[in-house]
Amino acid sequence: MLQFESGTPIFRIREGTEEKLPTYLYYTQEMFSSDMNCEVCEEPEETREVRTGDPVKTLQTGDVVFSPTSQKAALVDARHDGYLMTKNFYRIIPDSHTDSAYLVYLINEDPEFKKNLNRERSGGLAVVSVSDLKKIQWPKFPSLEIQEKIGQIYLDQKKISALTARRTRNQEQLVLESLRRIIREGE
Repeated sequence: MLQFESGTPIFRIREGTEEKLPTYLYYTQEMFSSDMNCEVCEEPEETREVRTGDPVKTLQTGDVVFSPTSQKAALVDARHDGYLMTKNFYRIIPDSHTDSAYLVYLINEDPEFKKNLNRERSGGLAVVSVSDLKKIQWPKFPSLEIQEKIGQIYLDQKKISALTARRTRNQEQLVLESLRRIIREGE
């Protein structure tokens, strides 16, 4: 049903200097958080890059990425397409009967899933391993049609929340700038 893939260990990547070698940007925790919360970034995100001829695992738009430390999942946004997936993340590859957005919803929001995950964690460690994910008893998934509806509603709500938070931040900045202007004019 589901397949799991660990990211590339950074210490195994041999950095090269030849111009012909491909250059990869690292997928970071900040990018994961942005993808998880469906945030629209206004500024370019900072990340390191590496030039290498070694085989590495890269992300593609729509991949389901799992953070073993936060135990949350996200769909990779188009702006992170081609980024290098490090050992800090796992890719969960759904089969044709599983909707990716539904899978993200299930991992992030389903209390039964959380309970099963906590039961399977290796030795009570805070970090989840790929083998923990393989051993977990996944709940019975509804039909693909229902999964798609749930997944779409979940992502739409995350986008609405992100836009609302952005609007609130912008409104606060506008008010603060207005107050500064009033103070400057009063001096």
